Amino acid sequence: LQNALPVIDYSSLLQLQATPQNWWQQLSVSEILGVLVITGSLVMLVRMLLQFISLQKVKAKGKRVDTGAGIHFFETEATVSPFSFGSSIYFNPQLHSTAELERMLQHEIVHVKQRHTADLVVAEIICIINWFNPFAWLLRNALRQNLEFLADLEVLQNGVDKKQYQYLVVKVA
Repeated sequence: LQNALPVIDYSSLLQLQATPQNWWQQLSVSEILGVLVITGSLVMLVRMLLQFISLQKVKAKGKRVDTGAGIHFFETEATVSPFSFGSSIYFNPQLHSTAELERMLQHEIVHVKQRHTADLVVAEIICIINWFNPFAWLLRNALRQNLEFLADLEVLQNGVDKKQYQYLVVKVA
């Protein structure tokens, strides 16, 4: 009868318990870095989606003013400086005088006509993919500054007084 009882080798059970039970302890450094990069990119993508949702809310609450020029103007009650996205310009007429608003809208029209939104979206995608790279962020900031410079230059070339425009830019900033 003693031969019928199973023999349990306790030394093999102790070795099983000594091996790590957590999956993350078995990951290599490159796998951990890959998980971090993907997680960071997902966080940045969610951030961009939230910004897009916020834009859609401003658009939904805004009153469309059609000019027939292929550019859509939206008057909003939100406390925002005039800005453009795609072929739309958003502004709050209560925050600025008519002359100030006219100059700012000229600036935004340049952004729309030169399709600066596409450049900005590409820069954002680069930052989503390369969120860990400081040069991606520097590139995005340099691109934004350059696009603002181009819009300002075109407004000034259309005969706007340089000094008054400078004061307006300082006031808005």
